[in-house]
Amino acid sequence: MDLWKDLDKITALIKKSPVKILMLDFDGTLTPIVKSPKEAVLSTEIKDLLKELSRKKGFYVAIISGRNLSDLKNKVGIKNLIYGGNHGLEGRMLNKKFNFPIPAKYLKDIQQLKQQLKEITARFNGTFIEDKGSVLSLHYSKAQRESIPAIKLLFNKFITLYTKGGFVKVLAGK
Repeated sequence: MDLWKDLDKITALIKKSPVKILMLDFDGTLTPIVKSPKEAVLSTEIKDLLKELSRKKGFYVAIISGRNLSDLKNKVGIKNLIYGGNHGLEGRMLNKKFNFPIPAKYLKDIQQLKQQLKEITARFNGTFIEDKGSVLSLHYSKAQRESIPAIKLLFNKFITLYTKGGFVKVLAGK
């Protein structure tokens, strides 16, 4: 089926199904994109809507995010939701917590990479590293626009060693 061509058929199938799940991202979907992750705030209107949806019989709401699980849960603060943090590497569903097992070697590699990325934050104002355990985020939205190509070049120099094996992935943010 094609989403736009078959929208009526898809709507009919959804209405017919006794169980529905709505999966949403946090940053940029439930909240506007902001310069720093700490600035993101879920509006009262959206929070009330999520609570209302979570109370419907046979309806589940999942929020999947690049944020770590505890940060995501604190930002949303609704008990009956399904949460996926660190791009799905950790989560909470039906009062059960789960974590994708990350081998110690890769966690060590992530910490080594973090040390290398500190060279970027030392050299360029407006950059910072967000360490979420099994995930690192390099933020540069507050850096001077003319510095961004140099930041990306240095980042790519550091990350190449870690992406060759295929276990470390680079995801671009908004």
